[in-house]
Amino acid sequence: AFRLCCAVPLLLRLGPPKPDKSVLKQLVLYVVVIAGIAMCCDPQKETRLSFSQPCAPACDVEESSFWGGFRRKSFACPVGNKPERDLYRICDARCSKGSPVDYYKTCGVPAPAG
Repeated sequence: AFRLCCAVPLLLRLGPPKPDKSVLKQLVLYVVVIAGIAMCCDPQKETRLSFSQPCAPACDVEESSFWGGFRRKSFACPVGNKPERDLYRICDARCSKGSPVDYYKTCGVPAPAG
């Protein structure tokens, strides 16, 4: 109780926190840019190079992931790609051919309703 009596007058003198103005400006600029991209850009026109799971036509090959925590498909394959679920589609013709490809092209899909 004694500590509380000593701390209350000190806490009242501190006042509300004041954010750093340069950090606040950067945050506002970031939010405005991201909101502008989200509002003005068409997701169907998006194309990007992917480097994650290699793509290949072999859809049935599985591998252990996260130190054996679960099993997953070894390759992203055009047949197993569901654009409405994955929010992208594999649009690189090399993925339908023989060997796995590390860097491949993915294309945007229409924005989901809602």
